[in-house]
Amino acid sequence: MRLFTAIDLSAECKEYISDVMKDMKVYLNNKGVFVPLNNFHITLEFLGEKEERDVERIRKAMDGINIHPFSFLITGEIGYFTRERNKRTYFLNMAHSENLNRLQWELHNNLEMEGFPLEKRKYHPHITLVRNAYTKDIIPSFDTFKENVTSIHLMRSDRINGRMVYTSIYEKLLLNDPV
Repeated sequence: MRLFTAIDLSAECKEYISDVMKDMKVYLNNKGVFVPLNNFHITLEFLGEKEERDVERIRKAMDGINIHPFSFLITGEIGYFTRERNKRTYFLNMAHSENLNRLQWELHNNLEMEGFPLEKRKYHPHITLVRNAYTKDIIPSFDTFKENVTSIHLMRSDRINGRMVYTSIYEKLLLNDPV
């Protein structure tokens, strides 16, 4: 099974992103593969193809996270990765967040201690909007959005009827302050 860890976004955040995507479609002439509303997330670590027996070690790494709930800001700025000529993956950027970076760093270290080989490149949190698209136009910035993080998820990725479907198979709640 194909796995990754992620922050699942709130329904309000997904609606905000959906509105941004509607405007993006105009700039991209409706060309590209647009991410379905239910698939919006922020990847923390991509794990790739794993066996069922690996899930318990991933859960252990997630359970070792010692971070309290926090918020971060989606800036409304559009960025892109270029995969090949005239094919870009467009995404929403986020403001720098020490808490988000610390969360990803702790998870990365915990997963490595559990024996998982992970990417070594610098973490660049973003929300993917559309793949295999291209425009020469400058896409304007959109309104900002503040999102709260109270948990992280282990997600399974399946291709069903030609579309990617992401399913949470484990949720780790972040620490609550003592009452």
